[in-house]
Amino acid sequence: MAGFMGYHWIHGGHEGQVRLIQTQIVQEQADQDAQRTTAALLQELEGYQQALPQEVDTAWLVSKVTNLAQAHRVQLVRISQEAPKPLSSFTRLSAQFQFLATYHEIGALLADVEASAAFIRVDRLEIAPPVNVADARASISVTMSTLYAPPVVNQPGSGRLVGGP
Repeated sequence: MAGFMGYHWIHGGHEGQVRLIQTQIVQEQADQDAQRTTAALLQELEGYQQALPQEVDTAWLVSKVTNLAQAHRVQLVRISQEAPKPLSSFTRLSAQFQFLATYHEIGALLADVEASAAFIRVDRLEIAPPVNVADARASISVTMSTLYAPPVVNQPGSGRLVGGP
């Protein structure tokens, strides 16, 4: 009987330790999976961040649009930058562009804006037909905008992602 009791006392203690170690292994695996998932999400967020301006300044938007306009031989007549507009987690940056272009040129420009890696939205588009039939260039007014998002920072130890300064 003493042998039977000793066996269960020794074996029972080891079973508890084995279960504890198994639980710790499962928890560690879950923690490592969470860290890998978080790292992948942070990398994805950084990719999205590259499509947005790095500062609260419409110069980024103006630069992107004017570069695309020059590539399509669209004549830039005027730029009116609007004041940044704070939203809940973002800041809206917008500008109004006045162009002279053919319908084909403005269509190609807008297609490139849409296909661009930069996040640029066309908010308003107005086209006035050419005044002179010989000149096929229309007067085009386009309001475009983008968003500024503060950089996402991982708070060590908290497991939370927050907007930066």
